[in-house]
Amino acid sequence: MDTGLRGKTAIVTGGAQGIGRGICLRLAQEGIKTVVADINADGGQRVVQEIRDLGGEGKFVRCNVTALSEVTNLVKTALESFGTIDILANCAGIALVKPFRELTEAEWDRVVDVNLKGTYLCCSSVLPHMVERRSGKIINIASIAALYPTAQQAPYCAAKAGVIALTRSLAYEYAGSNINVNVICPGIVRTPIWEKALDDLSARTGDDKELIFSRHVERIPLKRAQTPDDIANAVIFLSSDLSKSVTAASISITGGMDSIFF
Repeated sequence: MDTGLRGKTAIVTGGAQGIGRGICLRLAQEGIKTVVADINADGGQRVVQEIRDLGGEGKFVRCNVTALSEVTNLVKTALESFGTIDILANCAGIALVKPFRELTEAEWDRVVDVNLKGTYLCCSSVLPHMVERRSGKIINIASIAALYPTAQQAPYCAAKAGVIALTRSLAYEYAGSNINVNVICPGIVRTPIWEKALDDLSARTGDDKELIFSRHVERIPLKRAQTPDDIANAVIFLSSDLSKSVTAASISITGGMDSIFF
């Protein structure tokens, strides 16, 4: 089925690895010109080369999503390079597994800023262009932890819950401009964020990290972890004309799992 996406342009933040990389490559397969945004320049350039190897068009822009000047430059570069921004996928994020009483203010600020403020800044910077064109798709990446908060992830859970609330508020505010804003809540996707969490848990408990991971996967009704492709397929749906009547939606991709415990 033709999704009507060929020739469109997307920005993907956090595109150098994990879910963001998976989304970039899936967009390229649909013929979408993709701006890969990340603080990891080497990883971002590798993803651009992967996009080109697939026959697609890609451009890397180094961007710290917590800095307005860098987000402004990202949007400016995307428009100069490809003319339009049809899709924004906010994937940049970090996590921290740490007991609440041990958190520092700086750690709280960093997790909330990357996950929530970064999403706000990217949306705020792209929306004027989408409003002018009366067209656009914004897909934010939250987490199952936003719906079912878990212990030792207070700033991450709070920030991702904020992403859901921000998504719905923007969806209602910009529906009249024909802009769809939706959010995806992944479950267990073995990305570098998960690897760091597993390393931290293993160091703290003494358990093998593969054993820790398998315990989590066992609790998934479908008995498998999710993959970046699982999330990317939902991004394709939300970016396409197939979802023209979908906005303010929160889509959980968890294999049926409704909570994570550390």
